[in-house]
Amino acid sequence: MRAVTGPITRLRRGPVAGDLTRLARAERRAATTATVPGSSTLGNAEVSVLVSIDDTIAREDARWARHLLRDQRRLIAAAHASQVAYRRLRGAVADPRWAARPVQPPPDALSDAPEAETVTLDLPEVGGPVHGARSLAAVTRGAPADRGEPFDARQPLIRERTLAAVEFVFVVVEFFFWYNVFGTDVQPGAAWTDPTRISDLLLAALVPVSGIIAARVIGALGHRLVSGYPGLGRQVAAGTACATVLAALSLTAVYLLVHARFDTSTRPLGATPLPAVAMTLVFVVVLLGDMLARTFLLSEVRAQTRAWHGHLDRLLSRAAAANNAHAQAWTRLRTQVQTRLDRCERIVAAGARIIGDQRAVAGGWRPELPNPVWAPRPAHAPGGDAPLGPLAVPCTEQLQLYGAPLVLGPLRSVADAVDTLRHWPPYDQRGLAEFLDTMAARLYRLADPSRP
Repeated sequence: MRAVTGPITRLRRGPVAGDLTRLARAERRAATTATVPGSSTLGNAEVSVLVSIDDTIAREDARWARHLLRDQRRLIAAAHASQVAYRRLRGAVADPRWAARPVQPPPDALSDAPEAETVTLDLPEVGGPVHGARSLAAVTRGAPADRGEPFDARQPLIRERTLAAVEFVFVVVEFFFWYNVFGTDVQPGAAWTDPTRISDLLLAALVPVSGIIAARVIGALGHRLVSGYPGLGRQVAAGTACATVLAALSLTAVYLLVHARFDTSTRPLGATPLPAVAMTLVFVVVLLGDMLARTFLLSEVRAQTRAWHGHLDRLLSRAAAANNAHAQAWTRLRTQVQTRLDRCERIVAAGARIIGDQRAVAGGWRPELPNPVWAPRPAHAPGGDAPLGPLAVPCTEQLQLYGAPLVLGPLRSVADAVDTLRHWPPYDQRGLAEFLDTMAARLYRLADPSRP
């Protein structure tokens, strides 16, 4: 509070104010009728008041410069960060993975599509006459029965997480299963660093992992082959053939190993012997089911689309967050400028009051106030020739009462801050919405991405 009212108090009630008041009073008393200054003319003592105002404001402006410079640097840094986020968003349009993706028709175009043509068929009478025209889809075998509900042929029938959970259970079961087999030669009480124990642990992990690798390789390549995705080359067909051999060898190895482990003549479980073939098929079916599920039940194109849309959503969110930080830095600097201008206004008003009080005591002199039909001084500067953004910048116009502005010199640091506000504006609400909507339409291929 003292930092705010200190300059005003010194100007209104300090020693400078006393000297200025005595000068103005002496000048008014010594003036004759012929030499009395007019209402729009300032006397020498009143000019001294203006000089004192200018000195006070210049001192305050120099004191404010450091804080305003700090806020200007923050604004420029936030503006640069927002430009980087916007550039990344624009760069995603030219991503080589999706640059050739066709433009999707807008929802309105789908609603304007012509209706299906109704075909009139001359059907024979089977069990009774057929009257009127019937749709071709209604009499064709395999006609859709979804009653207008769209069908998504690329929707996966099983989730990737479900298969991962099944594979995790399979690996854990087989790990302990084979460790129990390989660990029979480990001495009781042997440390975990014992070479024999480490070898058994690695072998117990290698058997299930080899099956999972085979399932993932044949599943990924086989899925691409049976799905008929565009742009596939000979490597997919050749890879699928090799993966089929790999999967067959893996299933054979699992069958032989588990069958040898559960041989009914040598491996009873407690008092009840288990059929070796049935227990072997349990392991083989789980591994074979994982291969088939990855081949026929998943959708790689849907996974890629979801990953791409998630990436675009993150880019859009980062662009909005960058603009938010930019706008906050901009409004913070504008508030600081307006606060400084308010303090300057109070200093100017204190000097004007000295002049006005002495004119009131002397009598006969009054300031020429602006025309009442004129608009008051605005808080925001008009556009003019300066490049303005969507947000308004502060107006630095000062108080005028006696035919001249009461501030003789410019507010240099404040003017610099206003210039920074003019040249580094953020998007406002409407501008940001238009920018994000346009970029989203181009990124999601709802609009031609080649158009600016």
